[in-house]
Amino acid sequence: MLLVSLTRRLVTLREFGREPLHFYFEFDVALAFEPKEGDVLNRPPRSPDERIFNQIMIERTLVATLVIGVIGFGTFVRLLDQELSEAAVRNHLRLLVVLFQMINIGNARSETTSLFQLSPFRSPILLTGTITAFLVHLGGMYFPPAQAVLGTAPVGLEQWLVLGGIALTIAVAIELHKLSWKARYPTLRDRGTVILANPREGGLKIGVC
Repeated sequence: MLLVSLTRRLVTLREFGREPLHFYFEFDVALAFEPKEGDVLNRPPRSPDERIFNQIMIERTLVATLVIGVIGFGTFVRLLDQELSEAAVRNHLRLLVVLFQMINIGNARSETTSLFQLSPFRSPILLTGTITAFLVHLGGMYFPPAQAVLGTAPVGLEQWLVLGGIALTIAVAIELHKLSWKARYPTLRDRGTVILANPREGGLKIGVC
């Protein structure tokens, strides 16, 4: 996972400048402090032969890649058709990618729990890191010395609203994938089975609801 993340950052660094590199790094570090989930015992046990890149990780990565890649490319072409300069289009696309990542960081907090069921205040370090990283990006867009170094430019309110709406598609796509995954691989509780602590025997026992 770290190797894939670093590779993605190197590509981003080459295409969009230095600033997005720090933005993604801030996200990855903050995710390490996400509180544990409380439904682990309701999930089927993992296979001892399970790979690091398991099925849900591969599917989720493909869904996110397709959404961001296809919609990002479509947005790029659409903006060029509006006779904007290539530099302006790149600036808009950079902002779109940042907004995609801001929303997708919420998706990444849990493999199966909906983004809308997870309070942002449950993970204050992630919330603080996200806000900080976003402010860094705003500084890169609106602070003249940073504009000169990064090749960025301010974006109008209308463009913010349009790009923000486009970025929400990643939330819809991942929510649909989470629903699909839970339908294909229900938890033990969804199957009517619960795991109960059995302190007398020093272990666990399985019961049926």
